[in-house]
Amino acid sequence: MAEKYISSFEIMETSYSDEAPFHIMLITTYANKEQFEVREKHFQELIEQNGALNLLNDKKPSEFRKNIFCKENVMHHSKRISVRKS
Repeated sequence: MAEKYISSFEIMETSYSDEAPFHIMLITTYANKEQFEVREKHFQELIEQNGALNLLNDKKPSEFRKNIFCKENVMHHSKRISVRKS
């Protein structure tokens, strides 16, 4: 966000279930189409700035991370998002 590569992000924790087989959700919001289109280039810049990857148990992200659901071109209509904890 400091580099203006994204507008905002949220990390949410949820209960695992058969219908939703995950525990963590990442929601990334981009200010416009241009910001979205250069997202991979910008993320690579940030990764390079941090130096060598610090891997847990020598596992690469692709070995433990999986995108179960991805939705693009979603319009964000609220200025403030409420997070409800149960």
